[in-house]
Amino acid sequence: HQGLPWWMKLAVVALMLSTTYTTATLAHRPFWAVLAALGGTVAVVAELRWLPVGSFGQILVIAFGLIPLVLGPFLARSTAPLPHPLYLALLGSVAGIAALSLAVALWLQFAREWEPCVLCYIERVSLVVIFFAILARLPWVALLAILSGFLASLYQVYETVLAARDTTGFCSLFSHVSCAVAGSRVFGPWPIAVDSGAVFTLLFALALPMLKGAADKRPRSVSHTIAERS
Repeated sequence: HQGLPWWMKLAVVALMLSTTYTTATLAHRPFWAVLAALGGTVAVVAELRWLPVGSFGQILVIAFGLIPLVLGPFLARSTAPLPHPLYLALLGSVAGIAALSLAVALWLQFAREWEPCVLCYIERVSLVVIFFAILARLPWVALLAILSGFLASLYQVYETVLAARDTTGFCSLFSHVSCAVAGSRVFGPWPIAVDSGAVFTLLFALALPMLKGAADKRPRSVSHTIAERS
């Protein structure tokens, strides 16, 4: 196993310092501070190549982790609610991407006769949950489904790495077609599992600001309502 090049070591140090600084500046907003710390830590772990998911998988994890680290300070800057048009645009974008991704998955299955694996079904269920959670204005539920779908995609990337190392017997843990499907190429020179992970990463970037919107739109407490009436 080769060590990290010098520029990668500098990038890791810079990411560590950025995570520490961002978390410290968000101390007055614990929710965003914790998200930034978790995201930065995950990105650092991927930068150090501690995850056996190959270069594509590492890029996905870094991108996923950087989202709360970068967006956190902007979302925590004020308690003002998101502009209603922006909030609706985010809702529509997430729902639209989820529906389009599900349509592509069904097209691959029925038009191109791809046999989906168990992990593929997990991703599809996640997309369905995301779509209906958005329609119901439940961004927390959508976020959990996004995380579930991303982890399933990342595991598929892991399976392609195992297949490349001639350890395909491991792939039968979920199904006999799992590795073959995950390693297929459709939209580029990378496995389709990377496309799936990129979709869930994009959904995460769009859904995260909606958490602020949901918090800004939460109902007032009973005590506050009683105080106003009195």
